[in-house]
Amino acid sequence: MSDNILLVDDDPDSIQLLGRILGDVGNLRFATSGEDALRLARESTPDLMLLDAEMPGISGFQVLEAFKAEPELADVPVIFVTSHSEPEFEVSGFERGAADFIAKPVSPPLVLARVKTQLRVKRLADELRRISKTDPLTGVANRRRFDALLEQEWQRAQRAGDPLALLMIDVDHFKLYNDHYGHPAGDACLRTVAQALLGASLRPADLVARYGGEEFVILLPQTPRAGAEHVARGVLDAVEALGIPHVASLTALHITVSVGIACYDESSACWLPQSADSHVAQDRRVRCEPEDLLEAADKALYCAKHAGRAQARLLDIADAGKPERACDITPSSHKPLAEGVEIRAPQAASSAAPGERALLGVRVLVVDDHSLDVMKLILELEGAQVWLASNGQEAIDLIRSEPDGFDVVLMDVQMPVLDGHAATRRIRHELRLKDLPIIGLTGDAQSSARDQGVAAGMDDYIVKPYVIETLVSRILHHVQPACRLRPRPINTETQAQQRAALPWQEIEGIDSNDVRARLRDDFGLFRAMLQRLLDEFHDVAIPGAAQDRAGLALHAQRMHRLVGSAGMLGATVIHQLAGQAQAASAAGDGLAAVHLATRLGAELHRLQQCAAPVLLAASADNEAQQAMLAGTNGPGAQDLADLLLSLRQQSLAAVERFRSIAPQLQRILGKGRYERVCQHMDKLQFVEAADVLEASQR
Repeated sequence: MSDNILLVDDDPDSIQLLGRILGDVGNLRFATSGEDALRLARESTPDLMLLDAEMPGISGFQVLEAFKAEPELADVPVIFVTSHSEPEFEVSGFERGAADFIAKPVSPPLVLARVKTQLRVKRLADELRRISKTDPLTGVANRRRFDALLEQEWQRAQRAGDPLALLMIDVDHFKLYNDHYGHPAGDACLRTVAQALLGASLRPADLVARYGGEEFVILLPQTPRAGAEHVARGVLDAVEALGIPHVASLTALHITVSVGIACYDESSACWLPQSADSHVAQDRRVRCEPEDLLEAADKALYCAKHAGRAQARLLDIADAGKPERACDITPSSHKPLAEGVEIRAPQAASSAAPGERALLGVRVLVVDDHSLDVMKLILELEGAQVWLASNGQEAIDLIRSEPDGFDVVLMDVQMPVLDGHAATRRIRHELRLKDLPIIGLTGDAQSSARDQGVAAGMDDYIVKPYVIETLVSRILHHVQPACRLRPRPINTETQAQQRAALPWQEIEGIDSNDVRARLRDDFGLFRAMLQRLLDEFHDVAIPGAAQDRAGLALHAQRMHRLVGSAGMLGATVIHQLAGQAQAASAAGDGLAAVHLATRLGAELHRLQQCAAPVLLAASADNEAQQAMLAGTNGPGAQDLADLLLSLRQQSLAAVERFRSIAPQLQRILGKGRYERVCQHMDKLQFVEAADVLEASQR
């Protein structure tokens, strides 16, 4: 799996340069402000962040402090990329938790070496953390992980007003099993039972843990008692289906389990409703803590074992001290749920509503033995990427060949070769894809059909004949396109050939050896960056009214930006003068700052004159290329969908995608809209560029 790297800098050129260097290292996303960096990181935790120290609004140091304050982001290594080289600056960063520093202008080999080093360290640290939270015998979570998550989910339930359930599971007569078959067989039995429990807990948020010895627990966030009962019955059935012989058992001739269920939901006496008067309700309610949930599950388990084992008992959290109130849970084969009962509280779904192209980029595998063309047409009209399989075995073969290739599976229940239930069980157990959403398609509207699907491992079901709105809505309930989707990979070899096709031209004032190594001979990128520098800094004079301390501080910030841009382009004289001007302005030395600004203006003007033939030739080349391609067709629908998806994800892959279809885009957009998109792309304003493109399709 590729590493996810977040690049944060208010300078688009710096981001594009780092993107060029790290393009083959991982998946790159970017932000041009501290606020956007925090938003993107909270949406999808990166494996590494490269961070500029000085940015408008939230500074790099403030972003780092925010990362370290959030448990989900605290372990993300942060490398500062900055023009500052003072020892005290680096010390301050290390004290705040920075992993490393890279000086601007950056050296590509150094960037690659330091980034790869931090990624290796991160992978090792992640593996150590995983080991510290995993039971070594069974591979499920250990007691430490469970204790931490129980407290976390309890606090979440209190804040959000969500239900919470806990199952405590004991392997019946396990000591007798060990005595009869031996401890190696006992270890193998526990591993097999643990895998069955993983199959019975269907959602990513559910946690299966080994509590100790032959006892396991399953923590079920956002699950009321009806859902907990359903999972408990699934646990009983799953272990029963293993058929592990146990001739020494006093309950059955095979391995069985007893289950204790504890529930905290709106039926509980200690339930805290989320309302304007919730603080009043909290004062009046029975007090409960996570320890009470654990005690209730333990008491319910005791009742199940005392009643004969191989069964389940349920006890409300408020009744932990009253085990006589534990109620029997009849197996699902004898007690189907009533129609309309919400058996599992849904996890957060996408806020997008069904509508035109609501499924843009969602990768859907449709498994059905008829009407495939109709389903494919419906989904593609909504923007989805669709793969087809005519039976369960074909679906398994497709998923096995590309385990991360699909975002959701629509699975017909009745099919030849391998039906939907059997295929789902194999996807969950054989392929070990617990998180892949599987939606059953069935013509049976009875609740027993839904129970069978959930028991097999399906997340949802749709009754045929379905309406388009329902189909789209159910998919969006399980898939969040903006966070989960990945466009098709770019043909990087073709892109490299296109970049190499432009011959490098020497420009006085530019250290060609330096910039060619940094930009990997991408002369097109160099021309674009040089043009932006000359446009942005065409006037660097300091007006008389701005020579006070506040004005000089603003000028210092501008010079800091010029230091980075000139350094990247190999404009060595301008880079040095800008550094001196930044230091003078920061020190409040107005006379020196004005003098240096005058020298800088002259150097920039000289560079503008030397570069003019190259920049004019670039403009002529673009016009010639556009004229040559004027008769070509527009970009394919899939190419455009991939571009839009990359733009919405703030992925730097969008730059290459845009370049690859830019001439065709100009044809369909027209000059005005195309130039607006180009301006947004040059500034890495991807959201705005996507808005213009989507508006042109309406």
